[in-house]
Amino acid sequence: LCLQLAGIGSSVLALGAPGAPKAYPNPFSSRLFLSDVGEPAQVELFDAQGKRVWEGEMPAEGLQIPQHWPEGSYGLLLRVGEKAFAGMLLLQR
Repeated sequence: LCLQLAGIGSSVLALGAPGAPKAYPNPFSSRLFLSDVGEPAQVELFDAQGKRVWEGEMPAEGLQIPQHWPEGSYGLLLRVGEKAFAGMLLLQR
């Protein structure tokens, strides 16, 4: 899977594809982790309406999910150096 997003100069690859970072667990509930990143990662999370709900560097101990976030689908955009990865995640309490 390869997509072009406005404002990103390179192709966006699917999270979890061979050789790509992975977001886990999926579905997630209270904490979200990334694996196979290898360097500081800039992360953006979007709700089902496309509104950015979080952005920043992914903490090594994982991202604590606020209790006020509703269950449902979330998009994750991950930037590692010049590479970008995207995927859909499901929040279940």
